[in-house]
Amino acid sequence: YVVIVHPQKQGLTKKKALLVILGVWIASAAIMAPQAVVSYEKEVLYENHTFHICGEFWPSSTSRQSYTAALFSLCYIIPLVAISLLYSKIATKVWFKPPPGAADGNSRGTSGEKASSVPVGVAACRMRVVRMVIALVVVFATTWMPLYICWLLEDFGNLSLRQQINLHHYVYPTAHLVAYANSFINPLVYGFFTTNFRQHFNQTFRKATGSRPMSLATTMIRRHKAMDDVQTGTAHSTPMTSLKVN
Repeated sequence: YVVIVHPQKQGLTKKKALLVILGVWIASAAIMAPQAVVSYEKEVLYENHTFHICGEFWPSSTSRQSYTAALFSLCYIIPLVAISLLYSKIATKVWFKPPPGAADGNSRGTSGEKASSVPVGVAACRMRVVRMVIALVVVFATTWMPLYICWLLEDFGNLSLRQQINLHHYVYPTAHLVAYANSFINPLVYGFFTTNFRQHFNQTFRKATGSRPMSLATTMIRRHKAMDDVQTGTAHSTPMTSLKVN
């Protein structure tokens, strides 16, 4: 966001990066600390059967509901609104940026005139950026929503003990998997929409593994990149026939 929307500002230094990482860990630990206090194993008698339940046992339903509401706001609503606004600014900045080599006089006028003067390759690249930021917001919203719905149902839905047991046994595992899937879906989204990301990931992977021949998937990525470069007028001089395929 800073690089694209505010390029004149200083980039993220090593010291700032360490402070950001430290702040994220401290904030995360502080938000989840109450669960370390109220979570333990408990025996529950239901229908002449004893169940051993490991869960959160709060002193009152009000305190539990307050924590769930705070968690829903701090970890879902606020981040969703924040990334929506920031990604919208990124998409707007990229979409209305004058094409490379455009004179100041040619970049003036209405948004319609700007769009008509943008080359086809540049317009396609900008459209990929817009689609990527939309996909990132949608992925975050949809992957984390089931887990928060489970929490809200459990704390505000007046569920019976049997319904709570079924929720924990059958729904929660799937909801957690879907929520944590957000962590590996994001790189796939970046890789699908961003040519540079795919290229640098391929270089890093090849250095880490020490492999030289490229797989068929890597070859297809390179071919896709070459087509993008041709469309944007930055075609690489290396012929495609030199690519190795396992």
